[in-house]
Amino acid sequence: MRQRPLLTLAVLAALLCSAGISHELWTPDEPRVAEIGRAMWASGDWAMPRLGGEPFLEKPPLYWWVQSGVFALAGRTDAALARVPSALCAFLTALLTYALGRRYFDRVAALLGALVLLTMSEFAITSHWIVVDNALVTAVTAAFACFAHARGRRGGPRALCLAGMYVALAAAFLSKGVIGLAIPALGMAAHLLWTRSLREFAGWHLVAGGLFVLGVAGAWLFALWLDGGDDALRTFLVYNQLGRFLPGAFEYEGGHTRPIWYYAVNAPAHWMPWTPFLALALVSARRCWNGFDARAREGIQLCLSASVPAVLALSLAGTKRGMYLDPICPPLALLVGAWMVWPAQRSRWENRIEHGWWLALVSLCAASFATIVVALVLVSLSPVSIPPIVVTRGFWPWSALGVSLLAAFAWLWRRAPPSTRVDRHVASTVLVVLTALQLFLTIPSFVDRYKSFVPFVEALREYVPADRPVYAYRPDETLLGVVGFYTHRIVTPIEMKALEELAESSETQWVVVRDRRQKGGNYAAIQRAEIPHRLVSEQVVGNRRTLRILALGAMNTASERAPGGNPQ
Repeated sequence: MRQRPLLTLAVLAALLCSAGISHELWTPDEPRVAEIGRAMWASGDWAMPRLGGEPFLEKPPLYWWVQSGVFALAGRTDAALARVPSALCAFLTALLTYALGRRYFDRVAALLGALVLLTMSEFAITSHWIVVDNALVTAVTAAFACFAHARGRRGGPRALCLAGMYVALAAAFLSKGVIGLAIPALGMAAHLLWTRSLREFAGWHLVAGGLFVLGVAGAWLFALWLDGGDDALRTFLVYNQLGRFLPGAFEYEGGHTRPIWYYAVNAPAHWMPWTPFLALALVSARRCWNGFDARAREGIQLCLSASVPAVLALSLAGTKRGMYLDPICPPLALLVGAWMVWPAQRSRWENRIEHGWWLALVSLCAASFATIVVALVLVSLSPVSIPPIVVTRGFWPWSALGVSLLAAFAWLWRRAPPSTRVDRHVASTVLVVLTALQLFLTIPSFVDRYKSFVPFVEALREYVPADRPVYAYRPDETLLGVVGFYTHRIVTPIEMKALEELAESSETQWVVVRDRRQKGGNYAAIQRAEIPHRLVSEQVVGNRRTLRILALGAMNTASERAPGGNPQ
């Protein structure tokens, strides 16, 4: 493992990043993002992302380009294929984190940093979701890796690294827009100022590379303008770029508006289970600064430069989510990995915290292993008595695989127990990776029964003829994405007046309604308006999200509802 760290990382990263991606679409983001990629593939319009037939200009299209390419290669769409771009991005990010770490630290530290990244809670979860932020993390990490290696090289290799950096910056813009450029630019500028090497790095490449990035961004914006005109550019640049950063100044009406201290309170949870080690790494770096060589000091400076300014900038933005911090996870993970191999002396309290949290990690992994073993035994002995949520189609093979991997690791640990501090951290980090792998192999089969939209989609296919239009009363993006991705139908949004007109139609008209609670909301408004309809189907998905199918028209002269709230 320590002799072939890159091979070890590639194998573990491939297993972890691809584990558990075959479940159905889950809220909140996956239905919307997957449908935009499907629509782009179906329409061939690569400039304008669309949802429900309408422009969707919150994000640039790079992630959807990759997703559409996956659909084109496979010749079909499904939820697992829709997650392939996220899996690829996570895998590449792990390798790029290793490459960045090797510029400043030894192979073991770089390996540990990449494995820590793969198991940071927010990064691990987001990397298995269908979200465009995964492409941003890869592009930002690539930009920092190329920047770091360019600073240590001359001639042709330096020019090649600089070219890679500008390509990565262009990809960062095409992944998330202006913020995609701001995060690496802030980090690079802070690092050059801190190390007093701004003049050394300056050169004509800044002009040429800047023009290249502007050219790539401008090419897409021009194509967007040709497709959607001035309104499309205004919506993307003003409303969704500036408006997200300063929602009060631009009348931004989207979600995720949170106070300035949001990340200060929530970031430690996003970096678990490595937050205690990260805190110890910062303390140790400050106390032992003069004991490090120049290369290690520069690496610590880059890790901090790539993370601290970004956190401050993102805290000033009006909209905040945990996944927005994912681009700074690679440098923070490398800081933890480097700390694991530092030979510096530690105080007694540092050693106690380190040893205590190391034992906690091992105990948590053992508890996870034992839980899955007990579940397998219970299902084997008495599957009838186990709640239906336990007996899932994908539970058996994946759970058995996860248990087998952990059992093999436990056997190796017992045969050759780690004897040094570095060996203990290598063993425990790999154990955390295998535990995360087990969880990703096992948990989706449980959650799918709770969050899957398949029952709703099957009811829609059963009751609504394929040649009939589907309307939606005040739909959200999730509803538009679910119907579009699974049925390839475009939903027509309508308001109350249009519902009243549909109710007077001579033919049956089909309307889908969503609510965040079983009672009240949109369906209650239809009932209060006394619009004649028939409740055809009703499903509760996820956190009490209720989806209903209504039949309106001349044949439905009264509201029909079976006792107890079940459709007739």
